[in-house]
Amino acid sequence: MAGKGNAQDQSLLQLEKFDTFYVGNKAGIAAVWGAGKQFPFKYFDELLPSNFLRKIRFTSLELEGAELRWIFTGPKGGVTLVLKNDSISLVQRFYDSYGFIEDPDKPVLPIYPQKNFMVSAKKISQPVKSLTLTYSHDLRLNLLVNDSLAISQISQIDLSRYQLQLIGSDGKFSGKFSGEVFRPAEVPVNIGVDKNKKFQEIVGFGGTTSPVAYNLLSDEGKKMWWQYLGDYNLLLQREYPIGQKLKSDFSNWDDLKRASSHYYGDNFPNGEISDFKYNGTIVKKGGMVTFEFWNLPGWALDDPKNSYKPNYSKYAEAVVNYCKTSQEKGGYLPSIIGIQNEVQQPDSVWQRMTLQLRKSLDSAGFTRIKLHMANAPNLGVGIRALRAFQQQENVWRNIDFTASNLYDFQTYFTNPDKYDSVIDVWNHLNESKEPKPFYSIELCVNKPRYQTGSYKVASLMGELYHKNLVLLNASAINYCWLLVNTVQPSFAESRSLFTIDEKNNFVPAPSSYQLRIFGAFSRHLKAGFKRIQAVSGNKDLLVSAYSYGNKNCIILFNRGISPFQIRLPKDLQVSAQELCSPYLQNQKLSVSSNIIRIAPGTIVTLW
Repeated sequence: MAGKGNAQDQSLLQLEKFDTFYVGNKAGIAAVWGAGKQFPFKYFDELLPSNFLRKIRFTSLELEGAELRWIFTGPKGGVTLVLKNDSISLVQRFYDSYGFIEDPDKPVLPIYPQKNFMVSAKKISQPVKSLTLTYSHDLRLNLLVNDSLAISQISQIDLSRYQLQLIGSDGKFSGKFSGEVFRPAEVPVNIGVDKNKKFQEIVGFGGTTSPVAYNLLSDEGKKMWWQYLGDYNLLLQREYPIGQKLKSDFSNWDDLKRASSHYYGDNFPNGEISDFKYNGTIVKKGGMVTFEFWNLPGWALDDPKNSYKPNYSKYAEAVVNYCKTSQEKGGYLPSIIGIQNEVQQPDSVWQRMTLQLRKSLDSAGFTRIKLHMANAPNLGVGIRALRAFQQQENVWRNIDFTASNLYDFQTYFTNPDKYDSVIDVWNHLNESKEPKPFYSIELCVNKPRYQTGSYKVASLMGELYHKNLVLLNASAINYCWLLVNTVQPSFAESRSLFTIDEKNNFVPAPSSYQLRIFGAFSRHLKAGFKRIQAVSGNKDLLVSAYSYGNKNCIILFNRGISPFQIRLPKDLQVSAQELCSPYLQNQKLSVSSNIIRIAPGTIVTLW
């Protein structure tokens, strides 16, 4: 369901009555502390799922100059629908910042800081018989009056509670309304699995742990960190250290004092150096390390002012030295080397870098280290890179993984499935030669419009993980940062799975909902599992399935607005499940039946 077309789909939904309401003078007047006298409001006893439809059908509606307010509330903001005699409006509100109080010295201030973020209004001339609000997976808030779309907005505010209010005109207590509340009924959905149709083998999940951030953790925090990495199966450490600051004698790979400031927040330093001891622990725990340069140091360029003119032998010598230093200081070798991160080289440069690097690694005895192609900042640009690596047979033969960052998916947040057409172009190219497995090198939320910690935004990233595994056949997925020590919450919430809780003993803590949704995919999908064919009978139930010997794993993601009832196939044996929702952080439950019920916006992982 995408775009404004959602409003047209509501007639196809089966709705069930949830509650009734009456608000008005018959209920009397209540004195409320801090708010004076008012009509008693109607509060609804439910926690909203992240995606929802709620409809109120009126049996009576007499405003008499008063306002009907349908108020939806969440932890950081809310949405209010206001119905007057001749108009209706939809207002998004944020109230999580003291900065929303424009003049803190006013004698009378609001009871809490808040700011109207978006206001849309429409005149109405027909009697209002019903109001419907939908909040779909594509961030679309749709307000329907009498089952016709009236207002559509984009929102990323998490909403959990709602109520009905009647606010009298000019302090007068007049007006009343009553009716019924409806929500979508449960929908049966069939799924099918074919274990004989196998696809990619899973390598793992991970990201980049900043050495600076890791070394800020207390001893207690470091213990917790390794427990987290094991629990969430985040044992791929992705490196791109030093870059331009690497000395020509290679003496500062792991010099913590030379950690460079990055570009998040107020440039609090978070790394671009290595911690070989940390990486060695990753490998001992069954993980692996990948390495690549971003910008090359000036001495590794033929022209220090032109990054498009690397000195190929010095570039390869630096990578070989990194491998040797890893072996000496950490007791491990990186498993995969990337050609270069995000730098858009001419095709011939990438090609020569690949051939020189493979030759130098082999000459040093590092023949088991694999290579992934240069990863572009997004898949659209990556298509050009993929063509470059395919142009020469010997270059393509020496590449073990295709690779790209996937930051362009954010431009499709309001229509996620439109991104599939970009993926189709990539797949067509990859399959035109001997196909290579895909390494999803780097993804997170970095567009300022969406840099919040909301479950709505994290859920869209969940759709990207599904597309990675099912459409791109990804063998490995990296979040951008696993742990980073930025100060501003919006950076940590959107760009890192963990942050440092500096208020409570310097221990790691989930930065936002991003961890639990990434974990719904990573926690039980271990290295060695192979994806198998899985099909869904509903486009809003995203299904992927995996097997490894007699072990099975299936991931069910309800991105719709109706609850689903799913009957598991008999030949897919599972014994446990985990639930991921705004209220459940990968909660483990047993499986007592082959019937699984999934609320909207919830992910269920079975194994």
